[in-house]
Amino acid sequence: MADLPSNGKTAGPEGQQSKLSDEAKQRILSSFASEYAQTEGSRPVNLDELWDKEASVRSIVATVTGHVEDLLSGAYAEYGFDPDWDDDLWGDDSESDEPYGLPADLKTFTFVGWSGSGKTTFLLKVVSELESRGIEVGVIKHHGHRSVDGSVSSLDVPGKDSSRYAEAGSKCVVVASATEYMVHRTLDHPRTLLELANEIAPQCDIIIAEGFKSEPLNPIEFCRKEASEDPVLDPSILTALVTNSEKMIESTGPYGTPVFGIDDVEDMCDFLCSQIGLEF
Repeated sequence: MADLPSNGKTAGPEGQQSKLSDEAKQRILSSFASEYAQTEGSRPVNLDELWDKEASVRSIVATVTGHVEDLLSGAYAEYGFDPDWDDDLWGDDSESDEPYGLPADLKTFTFVGWSGSGKTTFLLKVVSELESRGIEVGVIKHHGHRSVDGSVSSLDVPGKDSSRYAEAGSKCVVVASATEYMVHRTLDHPRTLLELANEIAPQCDIIIAEGFKSEPLNPIEFCRKEASEDPVLDPSILTALVTNSEKMIESTGPYGTPVFGIDDVEDMCDFLCSQIGLEF
């Protein structure tokens, strides 16, 4: 993992001070309290008092037997904690290879642009550069291709065994080798970008999303004037702009949006790193 800032960790209860922000602490406590209120026959507990006395989260969870996973799932999803939370939540001052705990919505950057503009080529270079800096990168690509009948086409390869198992009715198919594995899940409703980002956040320092223009997180627009100079998103909401179009640069001028050239891969990587608290 990358060499990350110290505020990415929290300290343990044994004489160490917690570095979770007051807002984060309150939101976690509220999540616990909401779930706990629905637990029948459990002894009332003052969560604020337990926290103020520097009791560990485990002492809170221990009062709600059988509900550990339900209580923690919301906190894991929102704050990017790995389920092996003994080390992630109560770390120490030593070096750690655990995933960076920045929330998924703060370390996901959505790149949008017209088809054929060259954004995928640009992003491949960005991912390669970030990886060369020792940064763990996750990528989420939106798939909107449709079949002849108008339905969204399958991500799997028709005729392959994995596809045949799914067609037979399996809701989840895992294909594994000695070096990698892929999971094919059949969904009953579309997953949001944030839901997908939360799933991979514990294993990533930064997440690059391509597409998802209807629900962008920290959107960055890629515009090559030879493809189109019409904006995909409202210029006022952009986190950054990558373009060779003077028209697009002028449209973001009033908002002070950072602008990069279509070949400025290293500068874009410097910018992304600064956004998640890393400097190179």
